Amino acid sequence: MDHTLLPQGLHAWLHDQNWQVVDMAPIVGGYAATLFHLQLLDDAGNSISAVYKVFAKDRNKEVVWYRDVFPHAPELVPEIYGYVERDGEQGIVMEDCGVPLKAMSASMKSEEQSQLWHQALVWLADMHLHYEHRLPELISAGLISTYPVESSETWARFATDQLSKLADENVRSSLITKEEVDTLVSMSDWFYPRYAGWINGRVTLTHGDPHHGNLLVSGTKFRLIDWEATCAAIPQRDLAIFLQNVLDEKQHQALQTAYFRHLEAGGWDVNRSEFQEAFQAVYFDNTLMMLGWEVYQYFKGHVSQSEIEQVVSTKLSWLKQSYSQLQ
Repeated sequence: MDHTLLPQGLHAWLHDQNWQVVDMAPIVGGYAATLFHLQLLDDAGNSISAVYKVFAKDRNKEVVWYRDVFPHAPELVPEIYGYVERDGEQGIVMEDCGVPLKAMSASMKSEEQSQLWHQALVWLADMHLHYEHRLPELISAGLISTYPVESSETWARFATDQLSKLADENVRSSLITKEEVDTLVSMSDWFYPRYAGWINGRVTLTHGDPHHGNLLVSGTKFRLIDWEATCAAIPQRDLAIFLQNVLDEKQHQALQTAYFRHLEAGGWDVNRSEFQEAFQAVYFDNTLMMLGWEVYQYFKGHVSQSEIEQVVSTKLSWLKQSYSQLQ
């Protein structure tokens, strides 16, 4: 193994642990962090499959969560082998504990895919139900904050900027028109001054970004990665993000209904108008954010032409529906 290919901080950490690298490969796909698959031998000669995540300089607050919170909730995350902090390099060496839900479900038939998505969604709902009761201790210890609503408007501006660029560069294919972008900007201008007033209700621990690339599957077990957006918030927030990868309308609606029923069985009143209105609000916000992000990934070459065509068409429809229900 050519150790010159390793990030220097990781190289030093491995040396300190007396661990060896058997194999290493970068993980590509448009991630904010720099990621590597590692095959290691620990100091006892045990084989370990790991992932090394090097944080971007302005995206490292997740480290605090892994150090302070997740030792009390190990079932939610990969096992952490160690932290790297050296010469400006900050990263985590963690267990490679499965395949992203998105990748695993991609080649499945519709029925198998739906079953797997349902299992993952139930796991997420169980997390919301369980950690509602543990939330006060996390808040009192200063380990969790409330939903940073102001960040949503920043993401909305990013999204409409990306969509405006898409309209400029795809005049012939008409993925989206300038008129449609202008309509979205107008909808956004109406929506965000009202957003904070809609997202009230019972709160719990939310991941903040549980799209299918952040949910890892290993057998019957699920784990979540990329916790930088976690906070105390209404659980509908996570549902809205989870559903972003489900473009088939029938499956989309079935999963939404299943989540509500599972939460209701756990004692939540999901039929109250306030609960449903809050869902539509986070659904609009997160759909707009994810649409902008997926367009950005399209420009970076990580989303195909056929994929972006379906994404734009479907999510414009979702945005219009939520907007209509909120008015």
